[in-house]
Amino acid sequence: MISVVCCSIDPVRAAAIERHYERLLGDEPYEIVAVRDARSLAEGYNRGVARSSGDIVILSHDDIEFLDPVPWLGT
Repeated sequence: MISVVCCSIDPVRAAAIERHYERLLGDEPYEIVAVRDARSLAEGYNRGVARSSGDIVILSHDDIEFLDPVPWLGT
């Protein structure tokens, strides 16, 4: 399973990044671990990693977008 840890205090950007990962990861088992009240990115990512359960953990800003397919997913 893939865990995506994302820190965001902006609800619009948080929803957009969740939709982006839903499209990107498709049928791959994944979870989104949203941290909405982080004091810093480091603190938020540490809390998110502690809550994650995936074998792969992605630490993601809420303002990124993958433009090319992800080869290790076969997309």
